[in-house]
Amino acid sequence: MKGAALPIFGDAYLADTHHLTLEEHGAYFKLLLLAWRSPGCSLPDDDQRLARMLAIGPAKWAKLKPCVMAFWTLADGAWTQKRLSKERAWTDKKAASNSSSAKKRWGKQDIEKPRNEECERISERNAPPPPLSIPNGMGVPPVDTVKAIWDIGITLLTASGHEERAARSIVGRWRKEHGDGKTLAALIDCQAKSITSPVEWMAKVLSASSSAPSLLEQAHRYERAA
Repeated sequence: MKGAALPIFGDAYLADTHHLTLEEHGAYFKLLLLAWRSPGCSLPDDDQRLARMLAIGPAKWAKLKPCVMAFWTLADGAWTQKRLSKERAWTDKKAASNSSSAKKRWGKQDIEKPRNEECERISERNAPPPPLSIPNGMGVPPVDTVKAIWDIGITLLTASGHEERAARSIVGRWRKEHGDGKTLAALIDCQAKSITSPVEWMAKVLSASSSAPSLLEQAHRYERAA
């Protein structure tokens, strides 16, 4: 049984094997390990194979066999050891129990997870959209407003063919020359109307309410230099 640890009860083992020589101890213990790793927790009734498994010659095995195999029982062409078979049965039962418990536990989590995700999706559908705060030019605008300007502005400009570096420069100029409030309001309107030439459209809208008629020209000049 590969992977499962063989439980060894030292006191019981020494009490049962106190009469064995050191060489007999080695042979017996190795056979216990080999049987534990076998599918049937047993050894073959084949002296040549047993000798090869112990890495000794047939003559040496013939000398060790009487004492070593006195702990084993021969039936149906296989040697079994009563205590070893008992521990193997207990280990198999414990492993099966642990596997069953793990499957039930993970199965329960798999059921609960879709339910939780479904509840979250329903909550998200029913929840009102977060309010968008557009400053009126008084004081310092909130950080979310600034982030919205960059996110919307860069998305619109890169989608229309501008490189990100140029897009950042253009958005920065809009903020500097027209303020965050007017810039964000114009960007939202531009996005809602699906404007395909956002630089020209933004320049026209922002220039209508400011004294910066050269914004479009500055943007084009920067793009040619970039």
